[in-house]
Amino acid sequence: MKPIDIWLLIYPGFVLLDATGPAQVFASANDEARDAGLPEPYRIRMTAPGGGLVASTAGVSVMAEPLPRSGRALAG
Repeated sequence: MKPIDIWLLIYPGFVLLDATGPAQVFASANDEARDAGLPEPYRIRMTAPGGGLVASTAGVSVMAEPLPRSGRALAG
């Protein structure tokens, strides 16, 4: 089974918990699957216009992938 891509959009000045909270939910689901001997069901992807390091309001920067090109399905 191919993992489901979870795309989390971040932008300069984002609230850190708004990105890391949802990311942790899917990471914990991956941990549970792995512990049960199953493949990880999710691939977590941070994305932002232009990609690269994006600073949060807390001053912590997160590395993001560039937004997919227009017309590309995000579920791929």
